[in-house]
Amino acid sequence: MVSALSNIVKIPELRSKIIFTLVMFAVFRMGTHIPVPGVDPSAIERLFNSGTLFGLLDLFSGGALSKFSIFAMSITPYINASIIIQLLNVVIPTLEQWSKEGFELGANDYLKKPFGMMELIVRLRSLAGRRQVQTAPAPQTYRIGEFTFHPDTLRLDHAGTSEELSPREAKILELLCASKGETLYTRPLLLEIWGDDDFFNSRSLQVFISKLRRRLEPDPRIRIVNVRGEGYKLLVNE
Repeated sequence: MVSALSNIVKIPELRSKIIFTLVMFAVFRMGTHIPVPGVDPSAIERLFNSGTLFGLLDLFSGGALSKFSIFAMSITPYINASIIIQLLNVVIPTLEQWSKEGFELGANDYLKKPFGMMELIVRLRSLAGRRQVQTAPAPQTYRIGEFTFHPDTLRLDHAGTSEELSPREAKILELLCASKGETLYTRPLLLEIWGDDDFFNSRSLQVFISKLRRRLEPDPRIRIVNVRGEGYKLLVNE
């Protein structure tokens, strides 16, 4: 263990990250003792020591909230903002359009800040592996009941009309078509589309599946069914 620690110190990048982290800890701890001007810290501390829910909130802030310090909220606003933005990507068309434009310009993955060097290396290896895998060329079109799906142009044709799918809708539908009649497992699907199988991406996948179901509603023979605890299956009654 001693040799491992000595090796960490010898690597400049790791050494600088460790020093930065320790400095941030020191700054945060000092900031927890600097109260916001115009507030009676003793009154606030008595409120938090009364055994209410505030005591639990204070625990998560490292004691900064009970002192009503300048760092009282800790990193909670950042975490909440990250979660809210992920959810808004699903319901606000403009944010979804920005993501779409990024993927249309050639992006096929992304990293959420902050990220660790190990995560970056693993993702780069994963992307390199995707390029090295030789697969048969995908068909230009899929016939889905009365629909014709063009993965290359993201178009879904039906009865003389044509709709443009979002890149993620198109990719999900393409994977469903490629495994038609078979279970498309959730975790590999999430890793393929988002590169992460966390809870929020799972919820996003459910939203996209609902959108695809609505698009395919005109043909009652087409169903995207849930396979409980496993994934989804595209069924077409020919």
